[in-house]
Amino acid sequence: MIIDAHFHAFPQKYLDLLPEAKNDSRGTGLHALEHNEYINVMDKYGIDIGVLSNTAGRIEKLASRARALERCQVAKDDFADAYAKHPKRFLSFKRLPMLDVGDCVVYAGIFDRYPNLQVIA
Repeated sequence: MIIDAHFHAFPQKYLDLLPEAKNDSRGTGLHALEHNEYINVMDKYGIDIGVLSNTAGRIEKLASRARALERCQVAKDDFADAYAKHPKRFLSFKRLPMLDVGDCVVYAGIFDRYPNLQVIA
């Protein structure tokens, strides 16, 4: 079994909250997560499972706890949707709002209430 353990994924709703995502450091912009498109790429390269992750800096960049929580929620919801639709193909990392330790502790517990999301802590 081949597992891509670091599969950057950016849901469209998440990207809509980040206007700067259109001009990332590579100059190409970030590509929205489309579940079936990712599965097609995984199949092309013989990958059995993709572990969805979301890079850290973009959520914390604006130093707003409310925005960080909102962005984490959007990513979690989409990752849960991907897992619900394709439970044998997707897992995800927990994406915590790293601006406040208390928020991280509370938010980490939220994942336990989502039985349709298999996460790696």
